[in-house]
Amino acid sequence: MAISFKWPWIGVAIPVCIIAGEHILTTFLMIKDSKQGDRIFTIFQGCLLMVWLSYYLAIKTSPGNPPVNYKVKSLGDPQGFWYKYCPKCRADKPERTHHCKTCGRCILKMDHHCPWTMNCIGYRNMPHFVRFLFWVLISGATGLWYHWGRLHHYWKIRNLPSYLISRTDLVLTIVCTLLLLFIEFTLLLLFMRTIDGLSKNVSTIEDWEQDRMHHVFYREAFWLKVRANFTKLHHGESFPELTSWKINYRELPKKSSVPLNFTFEDLVFPYDLGSSYENMKQSLGPFYQWLWPWGGPDRDGLSFPKTWWKEEDQLKLPFPIDGGDYQPLEGKETLVSIEDEPDTTLGNFPNELGETLDNFGVDMGTENYITRKNK
Repeated sequence: MAISFKWPWIGVAIPVCIIAGEHILTTFLMIKDSKQGDRIFTIFQGCLLMVWLSYYLAIKTSPGNPPVNYKVKSLGDPQGFWYKYCPKCRADKPERTHHCKTCGRCILKMDHHCPWTMNCIGYRNMPHFVRFLFWVLISGATGLWYHWGRLHHYWKIRNLPSYLISRTDLVLTIVCTLLLLFIEFTLLLLFMRTIDGLSKNVSTIEDWEQDRMHHVFYREAFWLKVRANFTKLHHGESFPELTSWKINYRELPKKSSVPLNFTFEDLVFPYDLGSSYENMKQSLGPFYQWLWPWGGPDRDGLSFPKTWWKEEDQLKLPFPIDGGDYQPLEGKETLVSIEDEPDTTLGNFPNELGETLDNFGVDMGTENYITRKNK
């Protein structure tokens, strides 16, 4: 996702050439191989048909954009008092929406800008993207099964005279096998990461936000912001006495803003519905539509069910709880950690994969939160 091209069409041309090349070579060998039946040929062609269809839909389907001149409505939801205004679209952003610097527009439930589809992956086209990955893996597995059979056959006849074996077919089989192994390995990692996020109802950007908050969770400046946000959002209420289900052995300085008995694991992600199926249903639609080429969510993508009612949510603050703008406060920054780490701000924090928010395509100039006064 951190890859970018001078000419965006190259990002589509590369996978098209790889998939088309593998398709043509494997089909050529299947047709030429009279010992193989028609079943594996039919399965392979059917899977590849779904690959091309889902890839086309992932490219051409809009990820979803807010209505023109969209305005956030409070309706008692904390999200209505804590929102983002996009100065480039000149409109409020619905929750989980980000402005893509490449597409030049706000994207509903933006996951990331994908150079391989020349499009953002968001609320509307996430199902097509997932189906594309799924069908590539299935077609690749079918191709590997076929090529493994050919390699096994070559091994059995290895003692025959070389003139009885077509070197061209052998080379093509080895090349196709290696290429498919590479495709399967790389896309399986991406597919597993995507499904893991969908099962938790966490977008790639929100997963990055969780990594960032985890990194700064025991910093004084972080909790000063959280406490200030709580005061603005729940005016008149005192900050709650936070508790944890874990035993705490941490020591804090006197008058620290960091809660003593509260850990990152005690935070409740508001969009997690508590069920992997319900979470995936929100992004992909009902189960019977997951493999249907045009299946997808039936909501508008402007608002999402949240778990504010859960007793486990002790803060009841919108995600991220610090407002997504970690800025050290001069003279008040205390890092409660053994190691002396540098300050981490919103734009420059790298997660474990070295990804920053900018790498996902987010326009950092539109990420400032606005807190509406509670009336």
